[in-house]
Amino acid sequence: MEQRVRKIGNSLGLILPARVMKEAGFGVGERVSVIASGPGELRIVRVEEPQPDLTEAQVDAGRRFMAKFRRDFEILADS
Repeated sequence: MEQRVRKIGNSLGLILPARVMKEAGFGVGERVSVIASGPGELRIVRVEEPQPDLTEAQVDAGRRFMAKFRRDFEILADS
């Protein structure tokens, strides 16, 4: 697919057909990063959403689990 670079405001841009974006697995509203990967080359990659921090309930559940199986973990650590 050949496209022309266009002036968009004070920037340069490309219009990518929906078919091409769909084939690459991108959807409307997704965050992407554009990387200059070499002379005359650009690479578009999906920006992964950060995972939310653990909630207090999750931390408490983890602590209870560790306490419940503490002796088992100690035995495993010694073997």
